[in-house]
Amino acid sequence: MNKTPRRSTICKPAASDVRLRAAKEVPSEALRRFYERVYPARADFLTRNWQWLYRTEEYPNLPGCMLAVVDSEVIGHTGAIPVMLRRGSEERTSLWFVDVVIVPEYHGQGVGTMMARAWMSLHPMLMGFGRKQAVDMLARLDWLPWSRVSVKRLPLRPERASGFPRYLAPLGAIAGTAVRAAWRCGTYFSRNLTVSSVCPESLNRFVGFDSTHRLHVPRTESFLRWRILSHPSASEYFVLDLDGEYAALARFVPSGACRRLHLLTIKDNSGSGSCENESQNNESRNNEVRSNDTRNQQGISRFLRAIIHWAMDQNVDDIVLITSDPGVAAAAGRWLPLGSTVLSTFYGADSASRQFLGGNDHQWECLDSDFDLMYS
Repeated sequence: MNKTPRRSTICKPAASDVRLRAAKEVPSEALRRFYERVYPARADFLTRNWQWLYRTEEYPNLPGCMLAVVDSEVIGHTGAIPVMLRRGSEERTSLWFVDVVIVPEYHGQGVGTMMARAWMSLHPMLMGFGRKQAVDMLARLDWLPWSRVSVKRLPLRPERASGFPRYLAPLGAIAGTAVRAAWRCGTYFSRNLTVSSVCPESLNRFVGFDSTHRLHVPRTESFLRWRILSHPSASEYFVLDLDGEYAALARFVPSGACRRLHLLTIKDNSGSGSCENESQNNESRNNEVRSNDTRNQQGISRFLRAIIHWAMDQNVDDIVLITSDPGVAAAAGRWLPLGSTVLSTFYGADSASRQFLGGNDHQWECLDSDFDLMYS
């Protein structure tokens, strides 16, 4: 007698089995396996250096990264980078909400919401950049949108970029040859850059970046010491200088076969970006600020032209600049013509936190978060 075959059932993992743990409470081998699965290109770096990245020694009351665990296996991850922010004369500590990832089996079960709520209960101010799906999830938890941050790029060898279709590689190589030829002509009369390694003395010129009204990360000695000098790959950073007027912190970041140049910050030492005479009337000051902005954009334009000329001699495949400064973005648009935006969002637990973080007057660059560590 024939029997009806029994249907096989697939047991979908249940979110009720998930437990949240600080990374220090989870065996390092379980964390390594998780990183190798979800961040294969960064797994070795994160396994060895997550405590540096999330500043656990400086902020021991915070977990650094929070893990979702099922039966001793990590299935979800959220990190937080504490950073001091300044707006005018007020300073407050906030957290960059970063490295949010959940294994596919647990998508759509509220694990990300669970981890986000846990962080919200630990700290009154959080902020982050991410994909639309993550930003939409946070919006349901009363996170608010920020202005978008500009990403400016110049792909000099597009065929080497991550995700470029292999079957189009020959066309990409031809296009890259044409692009490099055009930019060599366009930057032929550029001034020569001075290139120096990063050390405490060379970083001094980046200390003290400030803005009287924009929300920003103060460039203090302690911040630069953590972000650059104590970086596990500190030797990869260097300073590009143009006649002592403009300087940039930079780094070569390998991404597969692509050699990418990241410009972490551009510092204007020419004095063209400030207006000191407070005794002028408002109209006069506004006219001078507009004039200074124009000169500043012209100077940054000269600086970027020199960087592109130098980068081609260094066989750079891609140049990336991230900024929320409209003037810098406008100047970069000519030289780094491929543009996109990064979605951003923030959370304030009370009205004072929301007022401090709110608005669109932000000053973000690669240096202020982990952009040069994760950008792809």
